[in-house]
Amino acid sequence: RRKFPLYLIGYDPVGKVQRAASVGDLASIERLINCHGYHVNGQYTRRRKSLHYDCAHNHPDVVTLLLSKKASIDVQDDEGCTPLIKATQRGNVECITILLIQGANPHLRDLSGNTALHHAVSRDNTTIASIQCHP
Repeated sequence: RRKFPLYLIGYDPVGKVQRAASVGDLASIERLINCHGYHVNGQYTRRRKSLHYDCAHNHPDVVTLLLSKKASIDVQDDEGCTPLIKATQRGNVECITILLIQGANPHLRDLSGNTALHHAVSRDNTTIASIQCHP
């Protein structure tokens, strides 16, 4: 049976917002956005946005904050991964639930042709697969 890689390679934070997002520092993110003018849809290394980092590192409170600030929910990085795909690859149920409730498109495919549901099924994660089939 084929095993998939962890998919966290390259998700080391590169900027102030990404560093705060990767550790779930909600106060710092709010300050950076509100006081310093950081844009929630700013593009960083490999076309990754702050929402990708939050979903990869499992910080649902930050995901909620960024979505309330109009973060692009279905943005794809250089591998075609959306925040939903990234959260699914990492098994982050709370982030997945928030994204689906907020209207994330579960049918988008990464560059390998896989949707978030494909990633859930390939990892035998029935909880996540059922969430994506019945949000």
